[in-house]
Amino acid sequence: MWHRIMRGLRATLPIALGVAPFGVAYGAVAAQGLTFGQGWLMSATVFAGTAQFITASMIAQGATFLPILITGWLINARLILLSASLAPHLRGAPAPLQWLIAQLLTDESFAVTM
Repeated sequence: MWHRIMRGLRATLPIALGVAPFGVAYGAVAAQGLTFGQGWLMSATVFAGTAQFITASMIAQGATFLPILITGWLINARLILLSASLAPHLRGAPAPLQWLIAQLLTDESFAVTM
């Protein structure tokens, strides 16, 4: 099982080159309404680029908590479908590994995996 996971990680490494510019762009958007610490904390806890961009933009525009929460949930609801399609492949995996994979699930990693 670990061999397959490592093979998947190696397959997604080239994606990192394409993701780096988004990190720079997010930093520019976050700087408009978040402190450095808030932007860093969001990067460390929100593993969904689209949600990060929209949340930072909504905060900069003065949106309240509930609209930000609902928007983030709606944007990330697609991950429910991606997770459902991966579930049969992870049935025998230990729970901590399933939680890790769920946390690292992105559109790009899903496309490489499937």
